[in-house]
Amino acid sequence: KKPVEEWPICDCLISFHSKGFPLDKAIQYEKLRKPYVINNLHMQYDIQDRRKVYAILENEGIEIPRYAVLDRDSPDPKHHELVESEDHVEVNGVVFN
Repeated sequence: KKPVEEWPICDCLISFHSKGFPLDKAIQYEKLRKPYVINNLHMQYDIQDRRKVYAILENEGIEIPRYAVLDRDSPDPKHHELVESEDHVEVNGVVFN
């Protein structure tokens, strides 16, 4: 809970996201002290969003299971189409049964 100016000085920083981890403060520390950073702190925001993780994996050519994203917050109605039937669910045109 201390300000980053009071954090111990280190030469090398490795950080893993976990619940309650002060990622914003770790980024502030990186900017202030400029340690050698093992992993990209900003990318840790992406690993908190499954949609971004899937997009990263797809862009890198890594196979992933078939999936669909139902984005109820999107202003585009094509991103939140849900059809529920007795034997299947359809999300944005992708059928799961």
